[in-house]
Amino acid sequence: MSLLGYFLKALALTVLIEWAFSWLFLRRRRNRVVVILAQCVTNPIANLIVFLKPFGLNFWQIIWPVEIVVVLAEWAIYARCFSTKSKLKPFLFSFLANTISFSLGLFLSNML
Repeated sequence: MSLLGYFLKALALTVLIEWAFSWLFLRRRRNRVVVILAQCVTNPIANLIVFLKPFGLNFWQIIWPVEIVVVLAEWAIYARCFSTKSKLKPFLFSFLANTISFSLGLFLSNML
């Protein structure tokens, strides 16, 4: 598979999983659109960093810091764009959505 194909597959899978998850917790259509747009920003950047493996780190050494930054970045996006005054709800959504999409992504990438 080409590098572009890998990035598109990873993005599509993440968008699909997190968008589906958003239907369980987000009532407003606008907020679900924000989830998709946030994935279009954070996912390619995260995958590029993992692909480049800076500092000679292996996958497991680089994935945890990258995922933490992704959760925090998406939390910032959701806290600003979701229609809520709570800062905890956007964080919990970001944390849970990323945990689920990361776990399912690992599982499915080994299956496909």
